[in-house]
Amino acid sequence: MSYHVYIARSGWRDTPISPEEWSQAVSEESALEARPTPRGDHLMVHLEEKPRKWLNLTQGYVHAQDPGEELVAVMFQLASRLDARVYSERAKPYESVADWRNRTKRYRVRRDAARAEAREATRRRRFRLAGVLVAGALLGVCHSYL
Repeated sequence: MSYHVYIARSGWRDTPISPEEWSQAVSEESALEARPTPRGDHLMVHLEEKPRKWLNLTQGYVHAQDPGEELVAVMFQLASRLDARVYSERAKPYESVADWRNRTKRYRVRRDAARAEAREATRRRRFRLAGVLVAGALLGVCHSYL
């Protein structure tokens, strides 16, 4: 389970961020390092020292998957340079890093509860399966004595 954060202008695809604007904004941000992409039609960047925390320009907006607070702070700086905003995966704008932190905290609590429930359901299934296997083995042993 993950979540996404975006940088976009109002209207999203109607007012795209161009590759040139993106490259310029990224070049002004010292916390980011560019990574060439296979197709070469967009620029992926990631935090220095954290290559798994990346941003990608695609279809006129910037995308980050499961960003941390440090990357979100950089996203707000980039959004300011691009005359854009930072949005949730439901296209609702964040007002600040603190707003992002508070809203994603609620998400993480729900995510963690869902993970705990999934682990408990798996544990119950394994316990039932073990019970069926033991019962089957006992029935097999009993049947062999008859």
